[in-house]
Amino acid sequence: MLGPMSDQLQVTTVRPQVSLSIYDDMTDFTVMSPRDYQAGNADAVLTAVERYARALRLLRDAAPDS
Repeated sequence: MLGPMSDQLQVTTVRPQVSLSIYDDMTDFTVMSPRDYQAGNADAVLTAVERYARALRLLRDAAPDS
């Protein structure tokens, strides 16, 4: 039900998800260091975001300057 509504609003969603903990998945609260089982999830999210960014670049490049 939410998917078709998001489509109508032209909202882009990323399906993979990762839940990182600031205490367990960061070193000194400044460097991302996901635990082993989270690393794969983080890679999946970043790959999906990168694919969307490449696809949407075509639209940004084609859009008239404001």
